[in-house]
Amino acid sequence: NLFFSSTRFKEETGWILCVRKQKWNGGVSSYQELVACFTLVLESLECGEIQPWIHHGSSSLLSKLIQQSYHGKMEAVSLTGITPVQMLLEIGLDKMKKDYVSFFIGQELATLTSLDCFISTSVDLQEQVHCVQKLHHMLEIMVSCTVLLQFKHESLFPSTQICIKYYRENPLDEKHVFQLPVSSALVKKFYPDSHPEVWKVDISSGHGPKEVKTTWQVSTNPPVEHMMSNNTGVSSYQELVACFTLVLESLECGEIQPWIHHGSSSLLSKLIQQSYHGKMEAVSLTGITPVQMLLEIGLDKMKKDYVSFFIGQELATLTSLDCFISTSVDLQEQVHCVQKLHHMLEIMVSCTVLLQFKHESLFPSTQICIKYYRENPLDEKHVFQLPVSSALVKKFYPDSHPEVWKVDISSGHGPKEVKTTWQVSTNPPVEHMMSNNTGVSSYQELVACFTLVLESLECGEIQPWIHHGSSSLLSKLIQQSYHGKMEAVSLTGITPVQMLLEIGLDKMKKDYVSFFIGQELATLTSLDCFISTSVDLQEQVHCVQKLHHMLEIMVSCTVLLQFKHESLFPSTQICIKYYRENPLDEKHVFQLPVSSALVKKFYPDSHPEVWKVDISSGHGPKEVKTTWQVSTNPPVEHMMSNNTGLLSDSTVNAGIEEKMYFITVVKCSQVHFR
Repeated sequence: NLFFSSTRFKEETGWILCVRKQKWNGGVSSYQELVACFTLVLESLECGEIQPWIHHGSSSLLSKLIQQSYHGKMEAVSLTGITPVQMLLEIGLDKMKKDYVSFFIGQELATLTSLDCFISTSVDLQEQVHCVQKLHHMLEIMVSCTVLLQFKHESLFPSTQICIKYYRENPLDEKHVFQLPVSSALVKKFYPDSHPEVWKVDISSGHGPKEVKTTWQVSTNPPVEHMMSNNTGVSSYQELVACFTLVLESLECGEIQPWIHHGSSSLLSKLIQQSYHGKMEAVSLTGITPVQMLLEIGLDKMKKDYVSFFIGQELATLTSLDCFISTSVDLQEQVHCVQKLHHMLEIMVSCTVLLQFKHESLFPSTQICIKYYRENPLDEKHVFQLPVSSALVKKFYPDSHPEVWKVDISSGHGPKEVKTTWQVSTNPPVEHMMSNNTGVSSYQELVACFTLVLESLECGEIQPWIHHGSSSLLSKLIQQSYHGKMEAVSLTGITPVQMLLEIGLDKMKKDYVSFFIGQELATLTSLDCFISTSVDLQEQVHCVQKLHHMLEIMVSCTVLLQFKHESLFPSTQICIKYYRENPLDEKHVFQLPVSSALVKKFYPDSHPEVWKVDISSGHGPKEVKTTWQVSTNPPVEHMMSNNTGLLSDSTVNAGIEEKMYFITVVKCSQVHFR
């Protein structure tokens, strides 16, 4: 028998269920036991003994009855025929849908919107079963790719999208062969001692007598290249002509049908395409034609390799590289484009090997190079201004702490060459001028320091660099000094202190924003309201305090709870959303998404089934503190499972049947529950 007791209370988001369960020996093993179980559940609902929590969007018959029970009215249900089985099937489908969807969303392989068609409850049960089978098939494919091929997320995500797209439009077909994007590097581990040059691929479509099977045997090398290599290679013009003659004869008689890259416009590619239809124009292999054909093949191969590098390393998109791989220009221009790609590759490799750049530095550096070469001719002596933080190069001067760097930038050649020398501080603008052996320890020293800075600016002795977007008084004066005109500033009253405060706020905003963006926890757009300079200084100080509070929360979550990025990101968004709309409140309790798995390491030798949660709101005499003690088992689902539950020693008696309890306790400082 099942016995339930519950206390219901609402806290904006939903219902909490408390269930007390007596052990159901052996589970539900027959139709009669199933009917008895549902009869007991419905009776308990009707008399108000239980008020379970239900998932949002659930449309099963049991969910509807539970909803009706909240209002004290339940329609009569006849537990005869297939009704009990149907109710059990609905519960199972709800659970399985939730599990599958949690997997795909939790692994960031799909969004809830893309999975909507598989979890819809507007279709009949038979169709819902088929949808769950589709989800299961997709899960099997992803698990197989992960375990057998050791796919990473960058390969699993597009593979999942291919499966989802197919099953959105087609019925379940467990024998369907999906064409997933698998690079040779992923399967290279399976042939470490061999170097295959030819692969065989079988593709089937249809079933039974209508089945069509196509076999492709293709070379892993670019098209026809292996046909042009022998023991000594092609070492003369005559051998090159002989090689192309052999290739064209083989194409014409249909002996070979090589694969060609999409978008290739070389002469050989056109001839291969024509050979598919049994018609090939005559080509005279004289003069520069064979050399031109060889050059076209080489350019195609090199373009493909360079583009694969930039896209594979997520440094550029195909669209941004289009101008470098275009075939609508002459061969000379195509060669220049390939040289540009090679120069950009050299820069990125140098930054990676010598400066040990990570992706967050390589990506903007690549964009700078691409932008330059889209508008300018090849210039291997051009000095690119790449965003390099002092932390990246600090390892090259471990025993010194340089405060000034000299940078030479050149443009043009010969008599038109322009060389500019910048001498800049690694510290924020003018900060190093405001530091001496003892620091600035008084108002008088602060005034003296700013006086020196303004005099140096006015006479052109210094031209410091300023951050883009800075609107402090000192930044405006520095900008004016570039043009040789500076307004007079009276360093009296609170002006020097205000200038110092503006410098400090600029520095702190930059540091906090760098942290959140560098850790990929927020975008500059989402942080705009915290770094705005259009508000007064008092409000800017409050904004910096908000950033500091959010930083403290994230660092605490990282150090104490060891949050990973997938938990830190939504937590940061919750904090940002709150502070965009509310004033600073360091005592505010944020409700962050923490799964039990994240805190499991704190109780390795125990298996808690009951948790206690304290929630506070208000302050002083109006403070309300609510304590919840709830079972960690999911609501309703454990009602019909043989779960061991939580033992209560006070109910154990050798003379009676052992009972298992799932208890919810509620305590509130200002509200009394019955």
